[in-house]
Amino acid sequence: MAGLNNVNAWIFSETAKEKPKIKGKSPEYFLINLYENPFNFGYMNVKQTGIYRLLGWAFDFRPFLRKYVYKTYAYGLEEGYFLNKTSLRKNAGSKVLYIKEI
Repeated sequence: MAGLNNVNAWIFSETAKEKPKIKGKSPEYFLINLYENPFNFGYMNVKQTGIYRLLGWAFDFRPFLRKYVYKTYAYGLEEGYFLNKTSLRKNAGSKVLYIKEI
């Protein structure tokens, strides 16, 4: 397991100061906690782009996630980054009819 220090990060804002520390033992542990609740800070950014933004810094979690295209009963076709198909089904918000990894 790679530590959180090995996650690629860069500054995306002129107001960014020192690199913030994000909590977690590993990137996988951090992502599991993030995906537990869709109301967690940064959930939508990670789901849509695979990048977590905090205090002017962007942390790239795409190497630890898989990108899926999925169709739900209520929302139609969507795509997003998830840990696996189980986390996708848990966070889809509706019954998942079809899943394809890209």
